[in-house]
Amino acid sequence: LPLSLMKARGEVDEIGPRDLAFDASELEVLAAGRVAPLYLDKLLRETDGTPVVTCHAVRSLSEPLSQRPSLTARSWTQALQEYYREQLRTDLRPELWRLICRLSIVEAFDVSLATKVNGAPAGEMVRELHCVHGLVNQDPKTRLYRLPNGLRSALAAELQWIEEDESRRIHAQAAQWFSTHGFGHHAALHAIAANDSRLAAAYIAKV
Repeated sequence: LPLSLMKARGEVDEIGPRDLAFDASELEVLAAGRVAPLYLDKLLRETDGTPVVTCHAVRSLSEPLSQRPSLTARSWTQALQEYYREQLRTDLRPELWRLICRLSIVEAFDVSLATKVNGAPAGEMVRELHCVHGLVNQDPKTRLYRLPNGLRSALAAELQWIEEDESRRIHAQAAQWFSTHGFGHHAALHAIAANDSRLAAAYIAKV
């Protein structure tokens, strides 16, 4: 039978990236007492429970310092960021790497904003980042996408390679998008980053 017909009959259960993500209780079981609860809570916020990254972080945190691989990072959060950067640079094809670096500028997005940020249609790439790689999360209520906090922090260092004019363009587009979607605070911050003080003042006045 065609898949669409089976879905209409309720005969297909769809499992997405968020269904595979660890929640707090599952993360506690995974850590098995090897990681302090304080770190587990922060780890969940940094990774959003993304399976591959979460397992890597738990393993790193539970290893004795003498057995950990040599890293330039001075803390587990920096080690996590290094892992994000090096692994993704290897795993993602160039156009996906370029897009996800630019999407790290914004706090949330939909396909329309991703397309503006990318400068070309980005719908299929967003879906690939979400469904295939599990790197982009989607809020089930708002349907907006966002990158996990730890990934955004890791990619911040890559933004220095973006030309200043392009960076201002992305911030200006983000400001307009956030304003349209009722996020006045984010709109103002992006307007400031775009060096548009007049627009920033207008957004702040609406907050």
